Amino acid sequence: MKKIITTTILFCLLVNFANGQENEYKTIEKNTMEGTKVGVTKNGKVIIPAEYDALGEYSSGKFVALKNQKVGVIDTLNKTVIPFKYSFITNFIGDRTFLAENEKLAMADDKGNILTKFEFDEVLGYENGIARILKDNKVGYVDKTGKMIIQPKFNEGYDCYGNFILVYTSSWKSLGYQYVQKDFFGNVLDQGDVGMSGKLPILFSKKGEILYKGQFGEKIKITPNEKLAVSDRYLEMGTRESKIIDSNGKILHQFDGPTSVSIENEWIRVSTNTGSGYKVGIIDFNGKEALKQNFSDISSYRFNNGTLAKVKFPNGAFFYINKNVECVEFEGQSCPE
Repeated sequence: MKKIITTTILFCLLVNFANGQENEYKTIEKNTMEGTKVGVTKNGKVIIPAEYDALGEYSSGKFVALKNQKVGVIDTLNKTVIPFKYSFITNFIGDRTFLAENEKLAMADDKGNILTKFEFDEVLGYENGIARILKDNKVGYVDKTGKMIIQPKFNEGYDCYGNFILVYTSSWKSLGYQYVQKDFFGNVLDQGDVGMSGKLPILFSKKGEILYKGQFGEKIKITPNEKLAVSDRYLEMGTRESKIIDSNGKILHQFDGPTSVSIENEWIRVSTNTGSGYKVGIIDFNGKEALKQNFSDISSYRFNNGTLAKVKFPNGAFFYINKNVECVEFEGQSCPE
């Protein structure tokens, strides 16, 4: 959701209605000495006269409109909800929109009340009532009341997923070496640590509280149901450390050594290289161990029209499970005891 200041670009973007509203709301055009103007009909009746330069998608009973090179918002009775004095207004996302004035953005509610200062350079996203904003080239977060819950201090950040807000901050790791640079006469020109830079993840809650602070080089992903976070960090000699964290910041499971943890479409796969083969298990998206690590492989759901997965024993025997990780007899293959 990038900032757009020019009304020319706005005009190009805001000329069609959402597909779901096509049968109810339709645009009409009228050619005038000032150019082509647009309005709206509902079930064949004109509800908004053709007096606007452009109209955006219908959203929550309102339309973003362009008139006299300024942007505002009108309702289905052609009443002005947000006055025509802005250079850019996003379509409503639920009951919030973002306005641009003097090349800065602010959040407003569905009645046009301004909830923040005009201080954001961009609005990068709005999910679960949390806006991800950019200010002075740093990422921060604002809740739907307009409160800055996470100050714009981060180089990298993602939209709010459930109760998780994931950001990364820059980090430096020393390698334990010092360097000294001297000139021809032995004068010290420069000295310092030898090291490398990287990223350090932090998980915040929707209230801006720190749930979990990671370590150098650690990466975090959120499960599709947005209830769990899975961290992964490579250690020495090809080993790694992984954690499964709930939405309150509690570490439910922790693995290290030659164990890999990955989020798949239906579950979290836990796989350990034993040297003579793999031991594979499943943790569901609620954090419960659905299948212990006693199997050599677990396929994706590609059997019986994508409803069943195959679970293999180390001795080659197998059985099928459904999406509730329950054994199902299929093609004559029975369930184990």
